[in-house]
Amino acid sequence: VPLHRMAVVTRQARPHAERRVRARLLLDAIATQERIEVAEPEFEQALAILARVQGVATHALRQRLDEGGELAGLRARMRREKTVRFLLGEDAPPAAPEPGAGA
Repeated sequence: VPLHRMAVVTRQARPHAERRVRARLLLDAIATQERIEVAEPEFEQALAILARVQGVATHALRQRLDEGGELAGLRARMRREKTVRFLLGEDAPPAAPEPGAGA
């Protein structure tokens, strides 16, 4: 690919990439503020579904994703998707603990 063509493609892709990064940062900030997390059973269920779709064992998929540094990214994507559902009113935020409850 000629260098000038790569420069044109890069220039055209940049605004889209910047919007995606801003959207991710905003969703992450909202998730933190609203205390939105992906529970371990939720994460395990998603891994099991992905493994089934790919025709591999769940532990093998987990190992592959972990070795490739993608396991945390999957959890982050799930958290952002959960945040979008929250913003659309499809998911309720986690209940805030009662003052003085627990230790």
